[in-house]
Amino acid sequence: MYGDLLNISEAAKLVGVSPSTLRRLEKDGYIEEYGLRVIYTPGGQRRYVLDELKQLYSTQGFSGQIGFGQKPALNS
Repeated sequence: MYGDLLNISEAAKLVGVSPSTLRRLEKDGYIEEYGLRVIYTPGGQRRYVLDELKQLYSTQGFSGQIGFGQKPALNS
């Protein structure tokens, strides 16, 4: 029905935020603005749709190549 579902820890790791950030976004009503739905299991646990998380990741610019800067971070 929904495809692959991830728990809150897996979803947070995939998009680079903490699980508490996802909980706060849901509580404050902002989670839908990011194109995400929260699905609750019969036991009350949150699940996120993997395809929606991948879409968020690619549309927010996280998936692009950054490149190299002008100066090295480490000097030898």
